[in-house]
Amino acid sequence: MRLPGLTSLVPTGALSLALAATAPGCAREAPAEGQLLVFVTTDAPVGPNGPAPLFDRMRVELFLPGQHDPCAGCAREFALDDDRMTRGEASFGFFPRPRTPGHRARVRIFRSGGTTSGEPRRASTLESVVILPEVAEEGVVEITVTLHLADLARPRGSLDAPVDAEPGRPAPGIVGSFAGARRVPCASEPHDDEACIPGGTFWMGDPKLDVLDAREADGTSERLVVLSPFFLDRTEVSVAAMRAARVARVVDDPVEANAARPECLYTADPGKDDARPVNCLSWQRARAYCTKVGKRLPSEAEYEYAAGGLTSRAFPWGGDLPACDAAIHGGGGTCPATKGPAVPGSASRDRVAFGSAVVVDLAGNLRELVADRFRRGDEACWGDGILVDPVCERDPPETPVARSVRGGSYRDEGTLLRAALRQRIEDERFAVSELVGFRCARDAR
Repeated sequence: MRLPGLTSLVPTGALSLALAATAPGCAREAPAEGQLLVFVTTDAPVGPNGPAPLFDRMRVELFLPGQHDPCAGCAREFALDDDRMTRGEASFGFFPRPRTPGHRARVRIFRSGGTTSGEPRRASTLESVVILPEVAEEGVVEITVTLHLADLARPRGSLDAPVDAEPGRPAPGIVGSFAGARRVPCASEPHDDEACIPGGTFWMGDPKLDVLDAREADGTSERLVVLSPFFLDRTEVSVAAMRAARVARVVDDPVEANAARPECLYTADPGKDDARPVNCLSWQRARAYCTKVGKRLPSEAEYEYAAGGLTSRAFPWGGDLPACDAAIHGGGGTCPATKGPAVPGSASRDRVAFGSAVVVDLAGNLRELVADRFRRGDEACWGDGILVDPVCERDPPETPVARSVRGGSYRDEGTLLRAALRQRIEDERFAVSELVGFRCARDAR
C-alpha cells in the first residue's frame, strides 16, 4: 500500500508508517536503514477487550522540521488494539532524512463518539508531542511514547516545545497499571438489602446525550471519575421503610395522597402501598432517613456508575431505548399509563447484577435524589482531569439549594432514562414531586 508522502512497512503493531526522506508528497520505496521506530503505551485500560477500557482510538501525526501542519499523508487514526499494546507491540515506523533534527510526532489516544467534528475531545484525550531523535544513514532507533492518565486533558509538550520520548521499547506491565482503574472489592459484606459496588474508574457524562432543556437538564460534559467501593440499596426506599424510620415530618413531608396529588403514596398508617417506593418528599427528609439507618445518599457519580453497569452504558441493560416493559416509564405516551411508581423490580430489564445481588429501577420507576447540589458540567464542582470520589458540595451555601436527581420516572419517555442525564429539584427544604424518590448508599472502604 502506498500513501502520499508515506511508504508502508511490514506492520510492527496496530499501525506502521514510513515517512519518505524526500519532500512531502513524493512517495518512494524506503530503504531498510535509517529507520525510526516509535512505540506507544499507556497506563490506562484500552481497547475492547479490557475489563474497563477508557480509550478506543489512537491518532498519530508526523511533522517535518519547522512545520506546524502534518506532512502530506503523515496522519493515521485507528482502533486501539489492547492485546498488541499490552504486549508492547503498538508502534509506527518512518524514515526521516538522516542526521536532520526537528522532526516531531503528536500521539493521541481518546474516547470516540459523541461529536461530529472529527477532532478528539480535550476532556477525554491523552496527548503527547515528542521531539524525534535523529537517525544515521543506517540502523534502527527505537523510542517509546508513554501516555499517562495523570495527564488527562493536559497535553504534554507542543509543536513549539516538544518533550523527549523515552529511549528503547516499553517496559512490560504498563498498560492498565493506573491504580484507580482497578476494580476494588468491598472490604466487608453488604447487608441483605444492599449490593457491593466495586471501586473503579469510569467516564461520567455522555457527549452523545441530547439535552433539550438547557436549564433543567445536563450530562453531556464528560469527565473521568475514580470511585471507592460502596454499598448501594438494591431498591428504592419503600413507604413502609420510611414510616418505620420515624423521620417523616408531621405536616406534609412526605406528602400523603390527597385529591390534588393522588399519586403521592406515603401514609401515616399501614396501607396498600407499603411495598411501593415512597415519593413526594424533600431532599432533607430523604437525607434524614439515610442518616437514621446508618447510611447516606449516593453521590451523582456513584449513581451513574451503578446505573451504567460500571462501564458508562447508556442504560443499565445497554444502549437500546427501553420497550414498555423494560423499565417503568411512560414511553412518551406510547406505554400504558401508570398511577404512581410500581413495586420494585417490576420491569424486565431495569436491573444490574453485582455479584449475586441485583439492583433494580436505576433507570425508571422514580427519579432519585442524590447527595450533590446541582451544578452544570461547566460550572464549579466539575473540571478537567481525574476526579476522585466527587460530591458537589464545595460552593458557598445558598437559599434555596437546588439538588440533583438521577434516573427517570414512571411518566418519563425512554430518552430521559439515560444513566448520564442530570436533572434538578429546586429547593432541598420544600420541593417535592410525585416523580422523585430515593435510595441510600454506604461506604465500603
